[in-house]
Amino acid sequence: MSKFKSIFIREDETKSTDGKGAATNTVQQPVIQPEIQPTYSAGVQGMVNEKILQSLKEVIEKNNITGADYYELSIAVGQLTNIIPDEKTRMLAAFSTLKTSAPDISKEKLLSSIDTYVQLLNKEKESFSADLKQRFNDSVGKKTKAVADAQQKLIDLQKEQTTLNQFIIEESQKAQQEELKLKQVESNFNATMAHLLGIMEADKLKITQFIQ
Repeated sequence: MSKFKSIFIREDETKSTDGKGAATNTVQQPVIQPEIQPTYSAGVQGMVNEKILQSLKEVIEKNNITGADYYELSIAVGQLTNIIPDEKTRMLAAFSTLKTSAPDISKEKLLSSIDTYVQLLNKEKESFSADLKQRFNDSVGKKTKAVADAQQKLIDLQKEQTTLNQFIIEESQKAQQEELKLKQVESNFNATMAHLLGIMEADKLKITQFIQ
């Protein structure tokens, strides 16, 4: 996992509304002025997250191009936010002030540095996506598979139960039929035996009477 691992695990723990416990040596970060609209991913509305935003700003800060560029301008503009309300005047004032200490700064350099930082952030997005995919496989993917396996097992058990119930019904019917057959054979045997014994007893009596 990259630096974004902490975002997955402890995202809610970094929220703060009173500023308590802030580090005294915090590096000044560029202020992003445009309002960022919500985005949507897989039906879930996404909003700007301060922890993620701070992480991305740190990426820019750690890879700041040597010399004055967009990064330094954004910081200068942010420092004038409460002093100069008008956005255009504020940016021109920041640019003018920055140019006194960095004469080589220009519109072209500002735009070029933005493109460089955008490419840098896109690489971070790729890294984040890879981390997110791995975490998905480790958590959501495994759990989803476990649920699917359990559902399949339940289906198999239901099929087995249906098969066993059918077996019970069929074998019970066969057993009843065999029982009836055997009882019929027993009754026939007893009836036949009684019939034959009756004939023999009658013949015995006749022999006793007829033969002297």
